[in-house]
Amino acid sequence: AVGLKLTRPVRIKAVSKHELQSLGGERLLGLYQDGVIYVNFELERREARGVIAHEFGHAWFFQHRRDVNSPGELVFEGFPEFVSFLALTRLGDKRAADRIAYEDQTVYGRGARRFIALYRKSGLPAVINQALYHDDV
Repeated sequence: AVGLKLTRPVRIKAVSKHELQSLGGERLLGLYQDGVIYVNFELERREARGVIAHEFGHAWFFQHRRDVNSPGELVFEGFPEFVSFLALTRLGDKRAADRIAYEDQTVYGRGARRFIALYRKSGLPAVINQALYHDDV
């Protein structure tokens, strides 16, 4: 989407869940770190697309936001989950996009729903502004 371009390229690397654990210290499906999106190679293709899109959201966030340590979790995890929602919607995976928009009760889903509401009301520029300059959504 316009406005969600990376300033530097990132690589995508499929790794085992054990390697992800060693990188992130917890049970992860994916991780963005130092210009690389790591994704669990055991995921099904449709789940991997959502995880990669989420980690792309983190990559964009780290490349564009000046202070990545100040936002609350709803912004830090909600914005990448919103990016995943957008990607899944554009890929025609309505079921996975709806899961983010309606079913996920974690901080990921709650934050994403706030970004989705802002997107529907005011468009992508408002979402980008919120992600870049605000600590809550």
